[in-house]
Amino acid sequence: MYIDTKYKFFYNEITIRNIKEATMDRLRGFEIAKGWEDKGINLPKRSTKNSAGYDEFKKALYKVNEELAKLIAKDGEGATKLIQVTTNGAKTLKDAKKVSKSVITSSLFKAAVFGGDPNWGRILCAVGYSEADLMIDKVNIFLKAGNDMVQVAKNGMAQDFDIPKAEKILKAETVEIIIELNDGEFEATAWGCDLSYDYVKINAEYHT
Repeated sequence: MYIDTKYKFFYNEITIRNIKEATMDRLRGFEIAKGWEDKGINLPKRSTKNSAGYDEFKKALYKVNEELAKLIAKDGEGATKLIQVTTNGAKTLKDAKKVSKSVITSSLFKAAVFGGDPNWGRILCAVGYSEADLMIDKVNIFLKAGNDMVQVAKNGMAQDFDIPKAEKILKAETVEIIIELNDGEFEATAWGCDLSYDYVKINAEYHT
């Protein structure tokens, strides 16, 4: 079965360490049908875009891959929480991806999330060096968990915010970072985990 690029996108947009892909990373789909007829087992004919249920199956596969990508990120070495970074209002999809991936791979940002520090400057710094086409003085940043949300930066600048509420958000098992570029219509999401003491401990103690 051909794996559509949109499914690969989920796995390319997660990070545990500050690398995009490893040499052992693979995503493959298998459609098992050939040869079963010889054993007296009749399987449905190979599906096509015109087959009944094709769209429903494609949506389900899309959702499964999204959830698997999140679970991989959440299960990173020493991770205590899942982080989701969504960038919207980008000029292009490529720009949106660059910003989300830049933030989710920032060790300083990941460490701040682990420590419960609503340090919006680390987020904005990662936005700035993402090499995306953007205007930093248009950027808004929000922290979110469940129904709680706090804006921590507006138009690329500091603003007063509820610090206890922001710290509460960072204690959640899933922390969302929303970055508004206010410069277009494209959006992209990346997933990762926090950077804990145990990450260093686990990777320092085992030997290959």
